[in-house]
Amino acid sequence: MLATRLRSLTQVAHGVTLSLVTSATSDLPEQSAEDTPAARGFDAFVSYSHAADGRLAPALQTALQSIGKPWYRRRALRVFRDTTSLSASPELWPAIERALERSRYFILLVSPDSAPSPWVDQEVAWWRAHRESATCLIALTGGELGWDERRADFTAESSVPPSLRGWLPSEPLWIDLRWAHDEDHLSTRNPTFRDAAATLAAPLRGIDKDELVGEDIRQHRRALRLARAAVALLALLTIAAVAAGIFAQIQRGRAERQAREATSLALSATSSPLIATRPDIALLLAYEAYTTSPRTQAKSTLMSALAGARDPGVVGILHGHTDDVRTIAFSPDGRTLASAAGGLGGDHTIRLWDARSHRQLGEPLVGHTDDIFQLAFSRDGRTLLSAGSDNAVRFWDVETHRARGAPLKDVSLTTDSVFSTNGRVLTTIDSVGEIQLRDLRTRKPLGAALVTDAETSVLSPDGRTLATLSPENLERTIQLWDIRARKRLGEPLVHPADLSEVAFSHDGRVLASFGGGKLQLWDVRRRRPHGAPLSGTLFAAAAFSSDGRTLAVADDRTIQLLNYRTLSLIADPLTGHADLVTALAFSPDGRTLASSSYDDTVRIWDVHRATGSVTPVLPQLSFDWINSVAFSPDGRTLASAGRVEGIQLYDVRKRQPLGEPLTGHSEWINSVAFSPDGRMLASASDDRTLRLWDVRTRRGLGDPIRGHEDEVTVVAFAPDGRTLASSSVDGTVRFWDVRTRKRLGQPIVGGLDSVYALSFSPDGRLLASAGTSDAAIRLWDVRTHKGVGAPLQTGANGLEAIAFSPDGLMLASGTDDGTIQLWDVASRRQRASFAAHGDADGVSSLVFSPDGLTLASASWDHTVRLWDVGTHEALGRPLDTETQISTVAFSPDGQAVAAAGEDGAVWLWTGLFWRDDEELEKLVCGLVGGGLSEPEWSRYASAIPHRNSCD
Repeated sequence: MLATRLRSLTQVAHGVTLSLVTSATSDLPEQSAEDTPAARGFDAFVSYSHAADGRLAPALQTALQSIGKPWYRRRALRVFRDTTSLSASPELWPAIERALERSRYFILLVSPDSAPSPWVDQEVAWWRAHRESATCLIALTGGELGWDERRADFTAESSVPPSLRGWLPSEPLWIDLRWAHDEDHLSTRNPTFRDAAATLAAPLRGIDKDELVGEDIRQHRRALRLARAAVALLALLTIAAVAAGIFAQIQRGRAERQAREATSLALSATSSPLIATRPDIALLLAYEAYTTSPRTQAKSTLMSALAGARDPGVVGILHGHTDDVRTIAFSPDGRTLASAAGGLGGDHTIRLWDARSHRQLGEPLVGHTDDIFQLAFSRDGRTLLSAGSDNAVRFWDVETHRARGAPLKDVSLTTDSVFSTNGRVLTTIDSVGEIQLRDLRTRKPLGAALVTDAETSVLSPDGRTLATLSPENLERTIQLWDIRARKRLGEPLVHPADLSEVAFSHDGRVLASFGGGKLQLWDVRRRRPHGAPLSGTLFAAAAFSSDGRTLAVADDRTIQLLNYRTLSLIADPLTGHADLVTALAFSPDGRTLASSSYDDTVRIWDVHRATGSVTPVLPQLSFDWINSVAFSPDGRTLASAGRVEGIQLYDVRKRQPLGEPLTGHSEWINSVAFSPDGRMLASASDDRTLRLWDVRTRRGLGDPIRGHEDEVTVVAFAPDGRTLASSSVDGTVRFWDVRTRKRLGQPIVGGLDSVYALSFSPDGRLLASAGTSDAAIRLWDVRTHKGVGAPLQTGANGLEAIAFSPDGLMLASGTDDGTIQLWDVASRRQRASFAAHGDADGVSSLVFSPDGLTLASASWDHTVRLWDVGTHEALGRPLDTETQISTVAFSPDGQAVAAAGEDGAVWLWTGLFWRDDEELEKLVCGLVGGGLSEPEWSRYASAIPHRNSCD
């Protein structure tokens, strides 16, 4: 539309331009070659004194040239004036003489200064000799000009040149300009001056003065008309230009928006395949896609990436290395984590990280030329040690990230474990098994070397014991040494399988040996096994917590947290790494565990919540079907009920049950609902009753509410909290006064069979119900209990779920063929219909998020799915529960989703959504510790300009 109007406006402007040009050029006279200025010379020659009339002469020339001038001509007359008309010439008079020859009239400015001027007199003399006296016009600019009739000549007092005397046969035409000396007088806008100029111009033009003045007025009016038309045209063109600018801006905005959307789609497409293998990279790419253009697909990908990155217990995924991360170490204060890489990718760097914010500290430490296998901090945390396959132990200043002194290169490093330190003493082992103890500060040897056949040595944290691993018996033996006495401690310990590494407990009393799919603990003092070995797939790393309570063991890609005394699991396995876990390290306070992997990442785990805030299953108190879950209005409490006679309340924040279940019903409980003020809980049961409960005391309020003749299926509070609605297999919907617990009016009966779904509109005026007889949705006036309009026909065989949107404008329904339908409440028409779940499973429950932007659906297909209400597209991956789901609920703040079903478990997902962009940035950037570096970006999204929304 805008483009069409712009073209019309341009066409109008073009038409006006053509009209003006046609109108103006229609008055143009035809000129012959003889009539051109070059052919006819000058119309007048002005002779004057420069001293007296240096200002008046130019003004008079301008006036003569402009009076009666058509707009299309440069000037009306060609007037010669020496200053403006003479070109540079070595001989002045010949040039003036040529001008005189080409002029038709001679205008003499008479003044006391021009009368004695030889140049003026010479010009007059030439004119007198070659022209008639009638062609000489006089203007008096000073002095006197008298005429003696008797002598037929000028009087003696007249200020005229000598050559003019005795030439004119009668008194000449002359004008008096003695008054015209000020700037205001010499303007063509001055009527008197313009009239005087017209007197001189009339004979030059060969027309009467009156006709010339009339022509001048006509030309002036025509010029005004043209000026006005030009202004109008300019205004029209300006409007057209502005409109074109606006149109261009709109087009540019549209192009930029399309470019952003295309970039967002490309980043989303790049992110999705990486969720399983590089969740950190996938999350950052999805975040950049969402910040570029928050399309539904970008939001969906971001939600999937968040779910993929937030494995139970993980609080950070450190990215930046471009090769296998081989080793990690915490600083003594736990604030800094160091990681080092090695492998075929050529990343031989060490990176330092802020253990709290997960952000990289400064630039990588560069110096090693080959794979780095070991890291350790000095006791004061100021120095970091590293060793690698380049046969060097290097020392780094942690604060400046620079090397401290020269590396140790006087040893031949042959294995992964080339040195060991407790922060004070450094041990190194050379290629022939000789172990040297050194003062970490001075790097000088401490006593004689230990002569062994070992390939690896590990120093206990207390510095008293050294464990060495030798290749004897297929590398299965461990020798313990007393450091002070430089003696062996008993016979070697034999690991039950191929041996990889060993690790000491914090107090040095327990040693863990692992490798070959076996983990064995040893009592160091007694030098005997501590319990039976633990079997696994591929034990590659182990670490003890500082409190001595926990042993972390890496079995291939999984990390197990064990009670080291009993070797029993104390938490669910930590999963998320996409490749072999290479190293483990506890923070000094034992609360945090770091792990490195061949997947190029370092993960940080919160040990105390290793089951994770995103682990969905709440503690199960029963293992039978749950029919209903509901959040309290403040979101702090969650209620669940099902095929047991009790209602369980949970503390949502702590994810723990609140006391014992609420009991009183004698049969299955089908539905629970909180009152709007959160003080009461209502329940509906197969025992044909409703019950009200005091949430604070967790006790029943009064007697059960009776009235239904069959199983009560649903209970719902009206938004004002004063009315309770219930439905039943008896085909009725009943209303109850919450305070008196008495029935309000007659039951609603309208060709219904069993009623299995109810939903109040947000304003409380309407109630929607759905039954099994015709799979139709009926709307009821809550005040009159009468039907409102015809039923909404879903066209399905069965209908089990309905829900009003928070604004009351829309109603959602879920059918037994897995379809979700959206209805316009005002028009009773269907807005949309889309497949949500499998046609053999159906939609069992529906709920809108508090902001109305998201719809959650539950199904017998074991999933809960989230949908964008506007686009009807899925948000994120399905929330898989591995059990049939019968109920779903949103928390009041929209940040959590609860669901339950066949197996009696309550599933609670948090962190799926974000309140605003600031929270999202904190969520994403806090998890992965910063945006993608340029090398990472080039590796995964080289076709798109680098972005880093975490900076």
